[in-house]
Amino acid sequence: MVLHDVEEASIISKDIMLDTYERFLKGYYPLQAVEFDISNFHSSQHYQDALKQPDRFVYVAEENGVIVGIVSGRLVGESGLARIS
Repeated sequence: MVLHDVEEASIISKDIMLDTYERFLKGYYPLQAVEFDISNFHSSQHYQDALKQPDRFVYVAEENGVIVGIVSGRLVGESGLARIS
């Protein structure tokens, strides 16, 4: 991800979270928790902050120039392993 992807990535990740809630989590996972996750971990500010941290990564998948998926994570120490979030 590069800085100019942040807004579009935020929109698509919010849509993905809401779709996942509606299709799979409704009745099992509180909507308030989903809304918390969206506002804290899927905002454009969150992605901007992640791009500034050397131990964080965010990649986008594109189809015909449109973002269709996102993965983000954090490197775990100096192990070479990463935690996908």
